[in-house]
Amino acid sequence: MRFLVQSIEQHSLLSAKAARQIISKLKAVWYGERTRDLLTTLLEEYGGQVARDGAHASVGEIHRYRVKSQDLEVFLRESTWLKPPPQIAPVAAPYCEA
Repeated sequence: MRFLVQSIEQHSLLSAKAARQIISKLKAVWYGERTRDLLTTLLEEYGGQVARDGAHASVGEIHRYRVKSQDLEVFLRESTWLKPPPQIAPVAAPYCEA
């Protein structure tokens, strides 16, 4: 959600101060309560109707901003813990005598 708020700010629909306030509010809320509804309420509260209306399309595409979820999906898909560790051949340090 932080990336979404920053994107809305970059499109001049929200001031830097309002963006910081929204992000601060979101950080103070338990993860499970960080919802689209809360985000749109905060956008209207701190950025006014213009920010809320302008951000409506962005909130509809919130999946693009779910960076942590995307990272987790890739991690689970790759299943790196099931692969054997790479074999690394020992190499003598350049300062050691041969």
